[in-house]
Formats: sequence, C-alpha cells, structure tokens
Amino acid sequence: MRIHYDTAPARITLADVAREAGVVPATLVQRFGSKRGLLEAALRMGLADLRAGLDAASGVAEDDPRAALDGVVHVLMPVDRTPTQIANTIAQLHLELSDPGLRPLVVEHMVAVREAFAVVLAAMREAGQVSDAVGPRSLAEVVTTAWSGALVRFALEGEAGDSSRGWIARAIGDVLE
Repeated sequence: MRIHYDTAPARITLADVAREAGVVPATLVQRFGSKRGLLEAALRMGLADLRAGLDAASGVAEDDPRAALDGVVHVLMPVDRTPTQIANTIAQLHLELSDPGLRPLVVEHMVAVREAFAVVLAAMREAGQVSDAVGPRSLAEVVTTAWSGALVRFALEGEAGDSSRGWIARAIGDVLE
C-alpha cells in the first residue's frame, strides 16, 4: 500500500485506505481496530523496512563509503517529492509525535537513521573522505539534523521543479565539507 503523500494526513480516512488496498473498510477495522491501529501497524512495518534498507546501504561502507552514504540517502528519500508532499509528511510526523504510543516508534526511526549515518561516516573517515576533527557519532548527529532540516526547508522554500533529493544532498554535502 502506498502512502498518500498528496493528501493531508488528517484527511485520510479508513475508507480511503481500504479503497486503495482493494478491501472494504470493515476489513481494516477488523484487522487494526481503528485508523490509529492501522497507523501503528504501518509504522512498525515501515521501521522494519527502514532498518533493512539502511543495513543494506551501510553494509557496503567498508568497500565504498561514499556509495554507502548515497545509499543511505536513497533509502531515506527513494524518489523526489514535491514541497506539498514533504509538508504532508511533516504533518504526519506531528500526529505521530503527539501520540505517546507512536512517539517511541518515531524515535526508533531517528535512531536507526543516525546509526546508519554513523557507520558510513566512520568508514568515510577511515578512507580519508571526511575530516577527523569531529567524531563519527557527533558528525552523524549533525548530518541527521542536516537531512531533516533540508526536508523542512524544502517544504517551506522549495518550488515546483526543485529536487527534494538535491536539497538533501546539498545539505549533507555542505556539512561534510
């Protein structure tokens, strides 16, 4: 099931999701109990997929650290999104962070991202591709912030035809320089 990037999350109904999944809404209610239950299941599944993708991407860090960094970024943003789509993602994040039961899943997501960046940046440091003035863990914090900050800035300042992936690559590149 694809995520509705074009619709504000508060406007998505179980009927919308059911229609996309090719089932009746009662099936979703039976399986997940509510829209929130469906969201929690989606977050758990997404977290597992994210970890697998990040592990695969950072797994090549020893052989090709720069490709590993590009791979991590690709896992985080596999396709370009519009500013509106990123804004809807941020709105979804707000819903998740304001729910005490969902918030830990979002934290796990960010920890997985930061850890993947740390693995790759440590390999880049060993290969002489980034400065050793800052440790890989600290640098991973800054790169994670650059990634998430680029998304917010893109949602605010991006224009039609801009590349969300380009904004992210520039932000991370600027930090690494």
